[in-house]
Amino acid sequence: MNVDQLVIQPSLLEVLERIELFVGAVQAVVTGNFETNFKNLTPDVISCDTSASKKYARIVKSDAPVNGGQPSSRSVWGFVDLSNGDILKAAGWKAPAKHARGNIFDADFSVKNWSAYGPRYL
Repeated sequence: MNVDQLVIQPSLLEVLERIELFVGAVQAVVTGNFETNFKNLTPDVISCDTSASKKYARIVKSDAPVNGGQPSSRSVWGFVDLSNGDILKAAGWKAPAKHARGNIFDADFSVKNWSAYGPRYL
């Protein structure tokens, strides 16, 4: 086997650490979008839910809580594959669509393939 053909999968800990950085990058894009286009509104909050599935981390977009309470609505921003860090568009609340839109291990988190609203269509 050639060394160039060897693919090393990241550990779950490495993926989870990188997801934290990715969620921060998504939050920065969402906040910038609100500051530019919706100046009178409070930016949505981006978070990660890893309890939903053993295979995927769900990235959740929530309305900013009113008066310190619960957010009024939540929706799926996208998913991250825990085995390799692929960024996936949501097919619904519980499952991602096929085909990766980027990878969280890319230097810029594949920012050209997603926006404040989620991963882009192919």
